[in-house]
Amino acid sequence: RRRKSDSEFERDHAPKTGSVQQDCLGIGHIYEIDATIADVFLVSSKDRSRIIGKPTLYLVIDRRSRLIVGFYVGLEAPSWPAAMHAILSISEDKAALCTRYGVEYSPGDWPADAIYPGMFLADRGSEMMSRDSSLLVNGLEITVANLPKQRADYKPVVECGFKLVHRAMVDAV
Repeated sequence: RRRKSDSEFERDHAPKTGSVQQDCLGIGHIYEIDATIADVFLVSSKDRSRIIGKPTLYLVIDRRSRLIVGFYVGLEAPSWPAAMHAILSISEDKAALCTRYGVEYSPGDWPADAIYPGMFLADRGSEMMSRDSSLLVNGLEITVANLPKQRADYKPVVECGFKLVHRAMVDAV
């Protein structure tokens, strides 16, 4: 602890005890939400030589079941409006969503359709720290917990979700 900062020691060297599951009362209790800049370049549909940027990917994942319950992909930087799209996608009609993207739909693929959690876990990103996130607390009676910075180990489910999505993109190419 003396050779490293407190935050670095806690993140990289402190013993890990317990599991993230121990705080979770069941499916739908805790959803982890986070954003990342996808490691892919998007090109214009009219001119494939023209790069338009890297998309921001939001994932909302149920901590207990590991089910992706919401997502959003956009060209804007991580922000409250983008996070709100991901949160609203939880209650979006999944049959219409799959039809819109040409994906085969089976109700069994979405067992937690339109179920909002008791708590959202987020990092200290500006989107969930904004005053607008109080709309979730007041309107839907959902707790928003903001975790310490640089502590991805506090929300490992969504962090692993990003790795899986990235691996799927690499394998698709």
